Amino acid sequence: MALKPIVIVWALGILIVTATVLLFAAPMLLQTRSGSSSQPGCNSETLNHVYSPDRLQVHNSCQTVTGTVMRILQERDGDTHIRLQLDPQYTGLLNDYNMQDQKGTLILEIVCAYSYIPQQDAVSACQGYTNQVPIPNVGQHVSVVGQYVTDLDHGWNEIHPVYSVATI
Repeated sequence: MALKPIVIVWALGILIVTATVLLFAAPMLLQTRSGSSSQPGCNSETLNHVYSPDRLQVHNSCQTVTGTVMRILQERDGDTHIRLQLDPQYTGLLNDYNMQDQKGTLILEIVCAYSYIPQQDAVSACQGYTNQVPIPNVGQHVSVVGQYVTDLDHGWNEIHPVYSVATI
């Protein structure tokens, strides 16, 4: 029994739509769900030293990203604030606030990176804790592991806290 041309065209259309959705959606689904707390390099101890953690909406407790360090700032809460230009496979982790307010970069927060913390309400989060995560240099290409979140105070997405940084 021969298939009618309309059935063949309909089936090809469904196949093309499905393939297109998979082609564009699969990479984003994989990069936002690829990590788990059992992944090497994930360190829940660091979470105990995040200042005001209730302002962070967690999307992935252990996300890996790669990219190039564009800017490094020392924050008043003792954290190092880093702008990371993501490698192309991770750009789906950015939102409109990253694009507008952070020049298209993902923010990395290395918590308790400095001994002097001028923001008094943040001091207790770092008391008795020495962060061992190295601060990279501007221009370095790095691999970063940490908690992928939206900072609800600012709206942009971040890795906060950073569990590890390695030059690649």
